[in-house]
Amino acid sequence: MTETISNTKKSLNVLNKLIQNGHYNGFIESGKFELTRNNFPNNYKLIGTLNDNGKFELKSTLKIVMLTSGKILAIIGIILSMTSFILMNKYWVVFTIILVFTIAVYLGTRFKGQKEIKLLTSKFLELYKSEI
Repeated sequence: MTETISNTKKSLNVLNKLIQNGHYNGFIESGKFELTRNNFPNNYKLIGTLNDNGKFELKSTLKIVMLTSGKILAIIGIILSMTSFILMNKYWVVFTIILVFTIAVYLGTRFKGQKEIKLLTSKFLELYKSEI
């Protein structure tokens, strides 16, 4: 289930207050917004895009996108370790380490992105309720 924020004047004012109060950096446009939390080790940005229902769908992405060459090298490493595991039945430790590391990095980024969305929605609701 994706988190959504309604596209109302009050919601846009609350998003603007989040930026003005220093909780987040970013910009708000008519159909989209991008926010990054003001926390030092933060590598995630939150993107809200307007859907067909008139609500902003929240999505978390990394600020620094992994280089294409890094992705290619990771795929080549996994393929080489799998072939050495299958053909030689040796080096199974290398295959296991690469596989575990890849899964751990993927799950870590996924959970951290969900955490950033939850932090935004909780801060948003806190300000939304206090707004008259």
